[in-house]
Amino acid sequence: MKKKKIIPIIIIVVLSAILCVEIVRFVRKDSTDINKVPAGTTYINKQDASLEKGIDLSGTYSENDLEIKEETFRIDSFDEDLQLIQISGLKNKKIEDKINQELKQKTKECANNWLKDKKGHEKNVSFNSEVASNFANILSVRIYYWGDASDDFIGLNYNLVTGEKLEFADLFNKNESLESIVRKIFYKSSLYYNHENLDSIEGDPGFVGEPYYDKEKGAWYGKYAWTDSETGDEHSETREFVLAFDENEIEKYTKKFLNDENKQFYFSPANLEIKQDSHAASIYLKEIADCVVIYDKYLTENSIFEKDDIGSKSLITCSFEKNNGDYKETRYESNNLFYDIYTRNYYEYNYKVNDYAIQKQKDLLNSLKSKVNEYKEIASNNPDKAYFLFLVGDYENGSSQLLTNDPETGKYSNQDYNNSLFITNQREKLIVCNIDEKEKLLEQVLDSYRYYNINFYDGVFNYLDDDSDATPGEYSGYDTIKGFKINEKTDTKYYDVVAKIEYKSIKDLFNDDVDYMDVLKNYSSEVKHDSKTTYSIKDDYILVADSNHDSTHVYYGDIKKYIKLQYFNKDGSILKDDTNHNDSSDIVNNVNSNQVSTNTTNNEISNLIGNTTASDDETDFANSEIFPSDSRKLEVSELSDMTKDELYLAYNEIFARHGQDFKTKKFRDYFSQKDWYHPVEGKSVELSELNEIEKYNANLLKNAADSK
Repeated sequence: MKKKKIIPIIIIVVLSAILCVEIVRFVRKDSTDINKVPAGTTYINKQDASLEKGIDLSGTYSENDLEIKEETFRIDSFDEDLQLIQISGLKNKKIEDKINQELKQKTKECANNWLKDKKGHEKNVSFNSEVASNFANILSVRIYYWGDASDDFIGLNYNLVTGEKLEFADLFNKNESLESIVRKIFYKSSLYYNHENLDSIEGDPGFVGEPYYDKEKGAWYGKYAWTDSETGDEHSETREFVLAFDENEIEKYTKKFLNDENKQFYFSPANLEIKQDSHAASIYLKEIADCVVIYDKYLTENSIFEKDDIGSKSLITCSFEKNNGDYKETRYESNNLFYDIYTRNYYEYNYKVNDYAIQKQKDLLNSLKSKVNEYKEIASNNPDKAYFLFLVGDYENGSSQLLTNDPETGKYSNQDYNNSLFITNQREKLIVCNIDEKEKLLEQVLDSYRYYNINFYDGVFNYLDDDSDATPGEYSGYDTIKGFKINEKTDTKYYDVVAKIEYKSIKDLFNDDVDYMDVLKNYSSEVKHDSKTTYSIKDDYILVADSNHDSTHVYYGDIKKYIKLQYFNKDGSILKDDTNHNDSSDIVNNVNSNQVSTNTTNNEISNLIGNTTASDDETDFANSEIFPSDSRKLEVSELSDMTKDELYLAYNEIFARHGQDFKTKKFRDYFSQKDWYHPVEGKSVELSELNEIEKYNANLLKNAADSK
């Protein structure tokens, strides 16, 4: 009898256990459905470690067809709009919503954590969120913050097929040693960034090429070229220095990073950055290309996107080649033509673009495309030659600061206005070689795309140079094409967007009853005027340069009563009433003599500090700075409208804070007006005296000035 009772009980227990297991499986299945590969979607490489291959450095990739949206939000302790990233365009909306919710949650969480104690110090704090990578069905977002001489970031990295977060190990072939990879990252970064033991050099030394190891001396070396901190001139000589690094520090950070369950990293198409504690380190992906598999690991047979025409295609691996330009097209052809088109606007942010200017933009782009078609035909008719064509089209408007007089107070103040000048540039670089030399040249060209800085200032174009004029040991640019000649052309056109006419020469800018050469000579008396003097139209000034390489700027705001250009407000309305907008040159002549050196010309002051305000504003000027470049990292967008002289002035402001004793008169005169400037006689500021933010900003400003 007991046996009969036990059997049913056993059956009930077994059935209950089976039921529980099925319920758990169902719950788990339901909760993980969102992270499964959607039906009908198959990975191309099937996630098999034996099929995972490193990056093909001769290959290309495509951006994801996602729309990247920037939303703003606020938190209580920071009275500014903050930015977060949201995406749209995935076929699977559950995955899209999941990623967006997490991006929003993590961004706001970071903002609150980082800024909760910053109330009252908002001017010293910056916070942003940006997409670092958006290709090959993956997404990498960087949320970063800096302030009070420190910075930090977190990375949010996703497999867009499933919505799952990418782990650090997912970036690499499963057969690779993570320890060796991480050690290499920290090691390389120590070589790049540790400049503390460098010999004294005026200005900011710039890293050139790759570090290399000398077996006989048993030490690593790096080649440096440098720029004079006062004049901005590049030295042609190259020196070698032993770079300092600490093996114990590398070992410590490597182990801590590997043991950290919440590894912080993000990656771009060109490089990978990791962080342990507050110590960040980065490496170019091309240096670890054999073990990196993210370029094709998550590709699928069917598209996971709603559209197929948003992202750029045929982009070069391991490069920042996709910039923030209006139009970008690169084609690495299998025949005998390689071409790159890039357009970018340099508008003042408050510029009101009219239909005439828009049409001129279209004309410029059509001209670039026409040039490509021309070379397609040339390449087709000359199969024994290979053609490498690089085209940049940029357009900019004229913006000026005019001194405005308030009739009630009698005070003058600077106000921003736009002049009616609109400039388009079509710049071309062409390399032609015999077809049997194509691969040799192609290797150099592709490598040109893999330098960190080419994501700024017209992509690879400004960093492409040849060695035809170089002398042994001479540093001739960020990148040099060896053994091939680069032919360069520029076609610049000038338009008046109000009058809707094209200016053919400088003379056309001036009123018909004006002797324009007399005006230019009068406003640039510090340079020599003869048959070799050149006059160049810029967005808000005319550049005058003589045969002695002396130059000065004649600003349109100073000569506006002699020229046809008109000024207009932010809303596009024409500024017709000149009674409250006095000629800047008259105002500068009346500036208190104590404010500037008696030997400083009006043009030098205008060049260095814009249009100086009247003596009532002297206190503000004496306390002012161009940038708070010692406390926050500058944005590239902040520099785009600055002239070369203004950029070098901002660059030298960093050294002035540390007591640099300037030998160049214009810098000495300018900084001597600042109450905070305390020069130390004979002092040349060393790089080791700058904090990390200042080093970053000095490099950014120098690169920006050099590209002008």
